[in-house]
Amino acid sequence: MAARLETAIESSLSDDERGIRRLAASLYKVQLTFESRERIGEESRAALERELTDIAAEYITNRRYQTIGDIVVTVEFDLFVKSTTIQTVPSARASSDQSARPREEAELQSSNGITHRLLIPSGGAPVIIGRAAGVSLRLDDESISRHHCSLARRENGQLVLADLGSANGTMVNGRELQQGSAVEVCSGDVIKLGDLEFVFL
Repeated sequence: MAARLETAIESSLSDDERGIRRLAASLYKVQLTFESRERIGEESRAALERELTDIAAEYITNRRYQTIGDIVVTVEFDLFVKSTTIQTVPSARASSDQSARPREEAELQSSNGITHRLLIPSGGAPVIIGRAAGVSLRLDDESISRHHCSLARRENGQLVLADLGSANGTMVNGRELQQGSAVEVCSGDVIKLGDLEFVFL
């Protein structure tokens, strides 16, 4: 099933705003036969969703693909399918953004010189930064919470950073954000997430 999921990811690729074919779908629906429902059960179905989401997130990250929104894989039992199928599910928000206006990119440079690029459409849903699988920017560090903070872009183009109740805090230019609070950020601002430090480019 992992190989089929990877094939679905590759089939979903489209060009980003720079004309590079690296924009992958973020939502995937796995359809299993209805007969397999009794064999798999609800708990195993939920575990399979988590496992496949991790696989998709790792595959997309390793190939430096990008998505609009967090990566989610759902598993359903379908009365009409005769074998396992995987479909990409276009996001209504993503479809609207792609047709109505160009996507916008934010760049964060870590202290070791690595630049992370995030697609954050104006007025779109926030992107999540954290340690959990499937978030927009996954940081594999123990000081980072599973859902550490979020970045959103207002209709006027202004970026807004919000702490999501992280265990080790979010700081902007040396000032710590209160849990659940948000602040505007721009080029040159320094943010610290747990033990990791980044600069907005």
